[in-house]
Amino acid sequence: MKKSKNLQKAIVSVLALLLIILFVKANIFKNSLSGQLPILDFDNYYAVSNLIKDGVNPYLTGLMASAGPPLVFLYFFPFSFLNITVARFATTFINIGAGFLACYLLAKKFFPKYKALSFLFFSLAFFSAFPTRFSIGMGQPDILVALLIAIVITQESQLLKAFCISAMSVIKTIYLFCTIPFARNRKFIKYFILATALFLAVSFLFLKPAWFPYYFRSIFPNLNNTPLPTSGLDYYNQSLKSTFYRIDLSNLYPFIFWPILAIAALVVFLTQSFELATITTLLLSPISWQHYYVSLFPIFIAAFAKMHKNPKNILLFVMSILLWSVDFPWLHNAQVNLINGILASHFFISGCILYFLMYNASKND
Repeated sequence: MKKSKNLQKAIVSVLALLLIILFVKANIFKNSLSGQLPILDFDNYYAVSNLIKDGVNPYLTGLMASAGPPLVFLYFFPFSFLNITVARFATTFINIGAGFLACYLLAKKFFPKYKALSFLFFSLAFFSAFPTRFSIGMGQPDILVALLIAIVITQESQLLKAFCISAMSVIKTIYLFCTIPFARNRKFIKYFILATALFLAVSFLFLKPAWFPYYFRSIFPNLNNTPLPTSGLDYYNQSLKSTFYRIDLSNLYPFIFWPILAIAALVVFLTQSFELATITTLLLSPISWQHYYVSLFPIFIAAFAKMHKNPKNILLFVMSILLWSVDFPWLHNAQVNLINGILASHFFISGCILYFLMYNASKND
């Protein structure tokens, strides 16, 4: 017993040391926290938020093309009251803090006997993965979304679940799909409507109501018609649409998207699986950048915790999380062919494998 405890303490010490080394050595954390260097997406949202103060329509600034409705600026707008250096530090600190908190909640929920060890192991795996580092480098709140997903998975309160999914939908509207598992839960629906109404009311403090109909009239109808690149593999976008383009099946996409979406929605409704809804959201969204996939981490942990019920799938799990965590920079300039197309779709493939694992788990629950 004593030897076991000593071994556990030794492993915890090693993991803690590796985590410290990661944060010291990885430039992305140092640079983003310093606030001295540009953070691409965040800097654009920061600039647009400052223009919103002057009453400028955020979709007519010429600075960026946000795919989401005006509510997406609710997260970024408060940073506009800080100078850019402090704002960059603040958003990076929030993302890193959200990552650690998500790992803590997952360790506490699924491995309470080994909470410290699990927390450090999850943190090391999470922050060393490419989607995490990419999200921090872009200044996107995807890690905050991962935390909200972790809360939904680990907590029982319907009020908390509704608030978190509403917040996810404010940050990225595609997560409205995640309400489908709760469609038969009247308490959840009531709380979700109240939370969304609250976010909307707060947004009207700085957003003009006229911008909402403008978005749904001029931006929303074209989302699924987002043009594909005329050259290159489109490695950044890991959606079904972009994957079909990479393997030269883009002509088939318009015919299969709606049937697949309908079937996926039915599966989520019948299984009432929030995890399946989240994975489906990323796979089927017309735009699903690589950094979006950081939000799948809590679902990987949930799937891992269920491996004891079906250990034969452990190799699939390992394959899925490895495909999720890596990056192949050379693919950005690679030739367009079937092999490169499949390789460049590894985030999408990872999501598909994770979907299979969670679907099997939902049948066994």
